[in-house]
Amino acid sequence: MRKNFLRRGRKQNFSGSETQDQEKQIVNAVNLLLNYAFEQRTSEIHIEPRRQSGVIRFRIDGILYDVKRIPVEVSAGMTQRLKGMARMNVSEKRKPQDGRAEFIHHDREIYLRVSTIPVVFGEKMMVRLIDPIRLFRPVDDLGFASDELEQYLTLIARPSGLSCLPAQPDAAKPPRSIRR
Repeated sequence: MRKNFLRRGRKQNFSGSETQDQEKQIVNAVNLLLNYAFEQRTSEIHIEPRRQSGVIRFRIDGILYDVKRIPVEVSAGMTQRLKGMARMNVSEKRKPQDGRAEFIHHDREIYLRVSTIPVVFGEKMMVRLIDPIRLFRPVDDLGFASDELEQYLTLIARPSGLSCLPAQPDAAKPPRSIRR
């Protein structure tokens, strides 16, 4: 009888073909996670180990949502799988690391920026999903009002051009002193 690796509260025996089954389940879980996150228009996935379970969180439109609690073993397995995909040192758990990976979602290549940081109960991982198609949009789709769009087009037509200073996705909130 095949044991479900994602089942809560069961100690797993890592030996022989059972280990291969568990590795396949981790691979499937990571693939499902990446595909689901992309469909939800997630910009970041956070996998955070806690004392008794792991937490998967998604950043959607600048807000971090708790999505799922998972067993510690699954959290560690998913972290190891993503580190391998990003060509990071899988055995290094005490130093922060960064890496890059890609995955295919319905014939579209999606880029991943992966970073880990050691925490008390393991490694915290952040995966940023980058869709090249969403990065380049026509000017009409940027959400400008008609008069703002006209002003913008006038500014970028100047010989000196226009300088844009993009911020990180999580830096979209104004400072506390400016909030209303």
